[in-house]
Amino acid sequence: MEMEIDGSKRLYQAREGFTLLELSIVLVVVGLVIGGITVGQSLIRSAELNSVIRDVNKYRVAINSFKLKYNSLPGDMDNADSYWPPPLCVAHYVVMPEQCNGNGNGIMGDYLNEGIRSWQHLSLSELI
Repeated sequence: MEMEIDGSKRLYQAREGFTLLELSIVLVVVGLVIGGITVGQSLIRSAELNSVIRDVNKYRVAINSFKLKYNSLPGDMDNADSYWPPPLCVAHYVVMPEQCNGNGNGIMGDYLNEGIRSWQHLSLSELI
C-alpha cells in the first residue's frame, strides 16, 4: 500500500507477529490458568486427606463405643456368639466357620483372623 506524505511516497507493509502487549496478555492468561489448576489440585488433595482423617476418627469412635458397650474389643470378644448367634455371627475366614468369638486377650488381630472379625463385630453392633 502506498501513501503520499509530504510529497514523498512511502511504502507501508503489513507487520507480522505479535506486539509485546499481546504477548504479555497471553502470558498473564496462561499464568492464571496454571495457577488455577494448581490451586484446584491442592484443594482436591486436601479434601481427600480430610476425608481419610474423618473416616479414621469415625472408626476410632466406633471401636471405643464397642469397648464401652460390650467390655471387649471388636474381633477379640470371647462371647460374641451370645450377642449374635449363628447365622448372624459366622466367621467365614477362619478354620472353624461356626466360630465367631475371639480369644478375649485384649489384643485385636492376633488370633484366627480377629482383625477381619472386628469389622464383622462392629457391623453387627451397628456402630458402622
